[in-house]
Amino acid sequence: MGRTQGLERASVSADSQLVVFRVGSGKFAVNIHDVREIIRLPRITRVPEASEVVEGIINLRDEVIPVYDLRKRFGVSETGFTEESRIIVVNVRELCGLIVDAVQEVISVSKEAIVPPPPEVVTQDSSYIDSIAIRDDRLILILNLKELLQGVTAAA
Repeated sequence: MGRTQGLERASVSADSQLVVFRVGSGKFAVNIHDVREIIRLPRITRVPEASEVVEGIINLRDEVIPVYDLRKRFGVSETGFTEESRIIVVNVRELCGLIVDAVQEVISVSKEAIVPPPPEVVTQDSSYIDSIAIRDDRLILILNLKELLQGVTAAA
């Protein structure tokens, strides 16, 4: 019985670390293990006839990577970039950048505070919503980057 209690305690204390960011008025997060780095917006080179959500490409230490604007991906009205705008460089299938309005924090969330999204809110167009973190009085949408990027490249 002591062994079972130890296992239960381990699952309760197991946390996920998430990078929380804002796009429009929404709070989103990705697993910190998928994030290579977070950078200020450098000069972005536009690519003719690229998908609408592709903002362009950047040179990151002699590596050319595509950059996707999550405001366009989520259908949020564009207000221009600000001092808070950042690129979250992720490595899922390949290295790429995700433009967000602001990176807010890194949080630890217990497994018990992560729930699946209600089936009524997930459509084929929003299948990138992996789960929802409940933190204090906030709901944070946790993104599945493979699904999110699949949707972006399919839109190209």
